Order: sequence, then C-alpha cells, then structure tokens
Amino acid sequence: MTEDHRDHICYNLDLPYPPVQTGRDPKAASLLLEDYSGVVSELSAVTQYFYASAQMQRRCQALYETMKYIAIAEMHHLDLLAQAVIAKGGDPRYVTMGGRKPEKCWNSGVIAYGKDPARILLESIDAEQGAIDQYRRHIRCIEDSSVQALLERIVLDEQSHLQLFQQLYRQLMGAAD
Repeated sequence: MTEDHRDHICYNLDLPYPPVQTGRDPKAASLLLEDYSGVVSELSAVTQYFYASAQMQRRCQALYETMKYIAIAEMHHLDLLAQAVIAKGGDPRYVTMGGRKPEKCWNSGVIAYGKDPARILLESIDAEQGAIDQYRRHIRCIEDSSVQALLERIVLDEQSHLQLFQQLYRQLMGAAD
C-alpha cells in the first residue's frame, strides 16, 4: 500500500471533537483517567497497536499500516483525554485511581502481544469493543455534558476502528480458506 492509504481509509471520522468545560469534577477526572491510562485505555491501545504494527511491517503491509494509523488516531484520543483530565482538575499521569485504594500505575503487561495476523486482529477487535463498552459506562456515570459529548465522539472513532478490524479479519479468513 502507498502513502495515500490514509486517504482511502478513515481512522478518525471527519467530525470535530467537542471541548470539555473547565471545572473541578473529581469523579469525572477519575473516570477519564481510567480511559486515559487504565487497563482498557487509550494508552494501552496505542502501545498494543504499535507493537502489532511493528510485528506486521515485513509480513502484511495492509495490517501494518492499519495498526500504525489507528495507533496514531488513539494517540490523538490520548491527548484529548489528558486535556479533559486537566480541565476537570486531575493530573494525567499514567495511573488509575481506585477510589479509596492507592493509585495503580499503568504497565505494559496489560497489552496483548500477538504476532499472528489473525490473533492481532482478534485482540484488536476485543480491545475496541472493550473500549466502547467502558466509554458507554463512563458516559452514564459522568454528569458533565461536555465530557459526555467528548466521550461520545471518541466512541464514534472506536466504532470505526472496530469495523476496520472486523473487515480485515473477514478478508484474512476468506484468504485462508
């Protein structure tokens, strides 16, 4: 695939991301921090997808590019969430808050290290569905409409990523027959 591969496949929808209103909200900041750097998070997605991209660079160009550009899209989400955490009075460190429990640091043991194209796609499908489910739970728990709007917008990208991974998996399995 060529560099114009990005022009033909949508990794981020062409829709604006709503701004988050500034104002201290510890509950929203804590939930956003989970989306930012929890087990199921943008940080986990970025690292998992870049790892998969590196594994596929010499083996499957389409999967290599898809994983790389979706990782970049997830980096944009990571940035948006960092700014939202700050807007709600939090600190976007790579930790999650456990209520009264101590902070839990993010570590790379939470990502899937698939090396086979089919496994990478299945792990990515699971990761995207998990992210969508978590965002939807957080949207229901957060009262701030500006945070809800941002998370709803990110969900649209995640749904697009999920569809891309499912399509690639179907193509891969069709080719394996």
